[in-house]
Parts: sequence; C-alpha cells; structure tokens
Amino acid sequence: MKIKESRYIGSKIRTRRKELGLSQEKLAEMIGVSYQQIQKYERGINNLCPEKIQLMAEALRVSIGFFFDGEKKDFLVKEPFGDYPKLSSDE
Repeated sequence: MKIKESRYIGSKIRTRRKELGLSQEKLAEMIGVSYQQIQKYERGINNLCPEKIQLMAEALRVSIGFFFDGEKKDFLVKEPFGDYPKLSSDE
C-alpha cells in the first residue's frame, strides 16, 4: 500500500464530515480539539496521531482503513454510535 499524504487523509475527513452534516466545531468537540485544529487536519497542515485517527474514525462512523485505502462503502461502520456523544481519548 502506498503511504497516504496528510492532504489526502484531510480531504477524506472533510468529505465525510460534510456527508454527515457536521460542522468543524462539532467534530472538534467530539474528538477534543479546537475547530482550528480540524481545519489544519482537513488541509493537511497537521498530521493526525494514532489516537486522533481512532477518535476521528469513530466520530465519522468509519473504520480506520477508510482514511488510507478503498471505497467508502467498504469502510462504513454498520452500527450507529448514537447521537454523537463527546468522545475522549480515555475510552
């Protein structure tokens, strides 16, 4: 598998966030960062650490593999997580 650039992963985050109708502020709240940090992730300016990738995948209702390879339909989470509760890295 070819290594994906931060800009590629960021574009996947932005696309999925918009599909779900989430604002940058709401997504930021869900994973415990500022909305400015979400902007940086989406533009590929900052890299996501493994913990944030996991939180991002849960918040966006996709598997971690969604950010790296394949079609969206292959990586959507089947079970809903509910009404978007605030996530923490302690979970």
